[in-house]
Amino acid sequence: MSLSPELRLGLARQRRFLILMSLAVAGYAVLGVQPKGEGEYSGLAIKILHPERAQCVLWVIFGWAILRYCQRLYELWSDTKHDVLDNVNFEDRRLALKAARRLARRRLKNGELGDVPANAYVARAIAIPQKFEDDYAGTQQSAPKAAPDFLYTGDGGRKYERLSGALAWIDAHGAPGGCSFNFQMQWAATRTRLHRLRAWVWSIVLLPAVGEHWVPLFIAAAALVCAIVFHAQPTM
Repeated sequence: MSLSPELRLGLARQRRFLILMSLAVAGYAVLGVQPKGEGEYSGLAIKILHPERAQCVLWVIFGWAILRYCQRLYELWSDTKHDVLDNVNFEDRRLALKAARRLARRRLKNGELGDVPANAYVARAIAIPQKFEDDYAGTQQSAPKAAPDFLYTGDGGRKYERLSGALAWIDAHGAPGGCSFNFQMQWAATRTRLHRLRAWVWSIVLLPAVGEHWVPLFIAAAALVCAIVFHAQPTM
């Protein structure tokens, strides 16, 4: 599931508003802005009797921006959650396929993939099935629906039962050859947890969902920290 263009546009507007107000609050605190008591606009002189109250107005608008963005996130929680998890599961699968290719090459080097020529190499195509048959459904009750490539083992590890790949080679007469093969990849619980953590890290670094939906709140929190560190608390 992913956000529709209309929902994404509405969330983007609130995100921009929050980020701009966060930058305004942080800049006000870090730069030590002091509003002037007088101003001029199109030849009209204006005298501000209480310029110090501008800070109160800024904090009211900043608070409103946080509230509206949180309301929008709450309204779209199911969509944004799936957006983030889709990114994580994409990285989960990509990293699992990389690990499968390394395992296949290691097994080829150790002679565990059958009687093949010494100059054979593992092709880059290592496939994982899109889903298991219904008879596997009862054994993966704790598995996330977005990751049907594996079964959970009893200790919380993973077992990729139907990995398939391909071998290619050139024989002594210069003729190309090749074959397909199937193998299993099984991880202990510790490696499974580390792999999932790595998938989260890479999805945060490489893919946009977390940055789009949650980083604006961290920026707002950083603006609050700046206000506290630089003694710019509201005077309301």
